[in-house]
Amino acid sequence: MDKVLGMMPRKEIEIEERYLDINGYDIVIQAGVHGWSILYSGLSSEFKDIDDSSDNNFKEAYNIATSNLGILLKL
Repeated sequence: MDKVLGMMPRKEIEIEERYLDINGYDIVIQAGVHGWSILYSGLSSEFKDIDDSSDNNFKEAYNIATSNLGILLKL
């Protein structure tokens, strides 16, 4: 899947949620049937291209984000 700055193409996103980390920085998690992306503040990102359900891809990305950052507050 082609990405720009780690962002998934809009047509591929089925789930997108925004969170704040414990330091107040904005985090965006995007997921679809072809993968997921985590967009951290400061334009860094992490992603994985994997064919699975949007829910499973979102859960995987959320678990990675919380393991990296700790508790996330949903916006």
